[in-house]
Amino acid sequence: MQNLLTNIEFSLNHELPQFTYGKTEKTLEELRSFVINHCEKFVLDNDDNKNTRTINIISTNNSLAETKQWKVRTRTKFNKIQDINVFVMSSKKNSDFNNLDGLLGHIWRCKPADFPNIIIMCCHPKRIKDDCIDLMAGSKKLKTTINFNYAFDEPDANLGVIKDFLDKIVSNELVDCIKKVQFITATPFDSFWKMLYKCGINELKNKDNITEIRYNDLLANYRRFSSHEIVILDNETNNPLEYIKNCVELNHINSEQRNIIFAPAHLYTKKEGVGSHREISDFFNGMEYCVLVHNGTFKGFVFPDGHQESIIEFNTIHGVTGELRETLREWNSVYPNLSLAITGYWTIERGITFNTDQFNFTHMVLSSYHARPGKINKLIQLMGRGSGHINYADKITVICTQRIKSIIENTVDRLISIKRSNPEEYNSNDFSTKLKKGAIPVKITFKDDFVRRIILKNSRDSKRVHKELCEGLHDGDITITDYNNTAAFNIDRRTLKTIRTFYKTTEQKTKQRRFKQFNNAFLRRKGVGQSGTINNYSIDIAGDEFVDGKFVNPVSVAWITFRI
Repeated sequence: MQNLLTNIEFSLNHELPQFTYGKTEKTLEELRSFVINHCEKFVLDNDDNKNTRTINIISTNNSLAETKQWKVRTRTKFNKIQDINVFVMSSKKNSDFNNLDGLLGHIWRCKPADFPNIIIMCCHPKRIKDDCIDLMAGSKKLKTTINFNYAFDEPDANLGVIKDFLDKIVSNELVDCIKKVQFITATPFDSFWKMLYKCGINELKNKDNITEIRYNDLLANYRRFSSHEIVILDNETNNPLEYIKNCVELNHINSEQRNIIFAPAHLYTKKEGVGSHREISDFFNGMEYCVLVHNGTFKGFVFPDGHQESIIEFNTIHGVTGELRETLREWNSVYPNLSLAITGYWTIERGITFNTDQFNFTHMVLSSYHARPGKINKLIQLMGRGSGHINYADKITVICTQRIKSIIENTVDRLISIKRSNPEEYNSNDFSTKLKKGAIPVKITFKDDFVRRIILKNSRDSKRVHKELCEGLHDGDITITDYNNTAAFNIDRRTLKTIRTFYKTTEQKTKQRRFKQFNNAFLRRKGVGQSGTINNYSIDIAGDEFVDGKFVNPVSVAWITFRI
């Protein structure tokens, strides 16, 4: 997997959900610049055999609604630019290509002006693990060299597919076909980085060049979670319907007024007794609400009288084109006095924009089911459906537990801190959701061994050692390598708690020392557990060379660990 790191630029496109300057917009701006320059270069060079063409593949979350949203926004972005071709590959009949054979045939036979610059497809295993691999293998048979750039939207929802894709790149010797891979997500949390580690990827390039002033302006116009009216209802039920019923019973949702309620359900669509999509739809229909049910089996409106109308049918009747928000804007115009509830789970969790001018939620209901352990990314994404630019996302009432409120506010604050730090490279510790986590070990290198020997001699005197370290860093006798971005080590703001030394003696067993663990965590950009407080630190220093199997920690290297 090392070739992936060496030959491909891996990057992360990260913003808060529905941010003022969104991830989709950033991706399309970069594509626009790249494709325009690439097309101009191709037109100027008339010798096809010496040309290199590039296909940019946008892999959307495995959702037809999100694929359509990407298609609409991409074509809107490029519709005024000649010689830039955007194609969609999917199983739908109205797609440009329904299968790989059709796409390959077009590439092989097309004139330069018809070459596919951008291809949009969903992150289905067939498309990514099979078609993309075969597409790159097939492109090697052409006289014109074709490079590929990939942009994976919502990769943390498709980890298995992406992992298999990266493995196949190597096993099929296709690394040289790919120049760039970009991951686009608001929630690159622990499971995402665990997948990357398995592929030998420890860091992702941050391609933002936005200034702090500009970011603060964007943030000021962002409707974040904490700006809503938060109503705490500490009912810990894992049944979303029971939680919604409790909201109504306590009049947190006023049944006497018109409401537009975002009420995600259980994973199940029809199962009884869990708060499924059907159960929540039936409940709101009984309250004379229309319900937008959005899942893999039905996407459409269910009216109080039982009449159902799919989104496609509604759009056809009312002449609506575009993405879902256009449909909702029109629905709001057609039914200005009818309350609406929106339910589902996977397909409404992320990616889709709901709120826009002339359509906005009045309430959002998040139950404990949506904050299950290990599912923080899903909770943050659900929260994001009520966020956005203040011109389009109005202030609403959010009903949730105190635990959910704390998780969301702490996570959002952390993500804002990451963006403000604007690191050159992102790593897993930036986005770790683990409580009481430690920092990435900081590597200390002694350029002057005299300083190291003084520290060892005074290892029982923490104040003296701290003083020597400070002076050594100031004088350049000691250098540090620190991969902590939002919590970089600052020795002037901490006190030394623990000094651990290693000598080759029978009393100190090799397996009890943590030099190897610190080195591995350092290389993987991963935090390690650490005692103490956020105001102190510890140092592990070698009096003798430390050897554990093939691993060697020289005496010139020490490790600082601390809590964040």
